[in-house]
Amino acid sequence: MPSERIHGDRSQAQRTRALADFKRGKYRVLVATDIAARGIDIVELGHVVNFDVPLVPEDYIHRIGRTARAQATGDAITFVSREEEQFFAQIERKLGRRIDRAKTPELPEKAFVPQAAPQQRRTTHQAPRRRR
Repeated sequence: MPSERIHGDRSQAQRTRALADFKRGKYRVLVATDIAARGIDIVELGHVVNFDVPLVPEDYIHRIGRTARAQATGDAITFVSREEEQFFAQIERKLGRRIDRAKTPELPEKAFVPQAAPQQRRTTHQAPRRRR
């Protein structure tokens, strides 16, 4: 799926170009870090996926609000870890309602162990010595 990213390590020109390309349909997915996502203005946005829970309820409301501009509808999905449940509860209090939940299937612990790349044999080469 064609996608682009914006984050603090990219130049302003790169971020501006990525956003413009997303808006005109060159990319179907735009991945943005929390810092880089602030101030983005996208009129029609069907989905927002939060890979972490914002620590401030207003940030969450601002993010998901992008799916509901001008009477539009969209989906907001937020992955919530056990450690983040308290922040998610603060968001619900601020909204004045409980947000629907769906549990993800439990994955075996081994699923999260990165596989080491096979070790490659290194060879060293020395340049031939010059005779004086």
